Amino acid sequence: MESVILSMYSNEAYVLEALSNGASAYVLKDSSSGDLVHAVREAAAGRRCLSPPLSDRAIEVYQLMHKLDLHTQAELIRFALRRGIVSMDD
Repeated sequence: MESVILSMYSNEAYVLEALSNGASAYVLKDSSSGDLVHAVREAAAGRRCLSPPLSDRAIEVYQLMHKLDLHTQAELIRFALRRGIVSMDD
């Protein structure tokens, strides 16, 4: 079963958490009814969908985390630190 999150939070951390927990779409409460209907249709078709002001970057980060078998942002940060992608000095 696909799920659509309707939220007042546009912070990317919330979006990633929702996607990581199985949400197919994330829609902001101030979105139009058309945006909500679109998100439901996309989710029903098995596609991911974010409200227009949200970045496609969140989906890319989610897909990367899934590919690397990382489940939280903390795991992603530890991965990046271990691989030298980012440093504590950044």
